[in-house]
Amino acid sequence: GRESFIIFGDDLFAFLFDNCCRYSHAFAKRLFDDAE
Repeated sequence: GRESFIIFGDDLFAFLFDNCCRYSHAFAKRLFDDAE
């Protein structure tokens, strides 16, 4: 139903957001390490 789709959408967004943050953090850390 519509409710479960909305919940799935929120979970998917949270999953993608969490992965993006983790990826960005790792990427920034690698750039910072390379710069030293």
